Amino acid sequence: ALKKAGMWEEDYFAYGDEIDLARRIKDAGYICIVNKYAVLWHNHNWNKENKQGYYFEYYLIQRNKYLYFRKFGLYGNMLLSYLSDSFLFPWRLVWFVKVCDLKLGWYYIKGTYAGILGHKGKPNLYFVK
Repeated sequence: ALKKAGMWEEDYFAYGDEIDLARRIKDAGYICIVNKYAVLWHNHNWNKENKQGYYFEYYLIQRNKYLYFRKFGLYGNMLLSYLSDSFLFPWRLVWFVKVCDLKLGWYYIKGTYAGILGHKGKPNLYFVK
């Protein structure tokens, strides 16, 4: 299945690449099955002081969501997601301040526009102090 569908999409760098792979496997004619008993541990530091970790993660999650929409021509989904993200942003800011700080909102927005504009690969982010 992987020979036909291809391996991990390097354009994403991290976060969301498994969704792309599952889509390509399905498009190649295979069935993806989920094992609800499988366990995968991500080794994250979910400490409020780990601000750069939060910035990087939220940037990539947003960027890669929009890269996925672009790659598969899901422009209606892209528009709906953008409208939803815009509408919910004030409430997300409250969450960002609770778990990290206000600047997390900036990286969330920056990731959104990077994805819409098609910026791929490992991001060259600098972190605002």
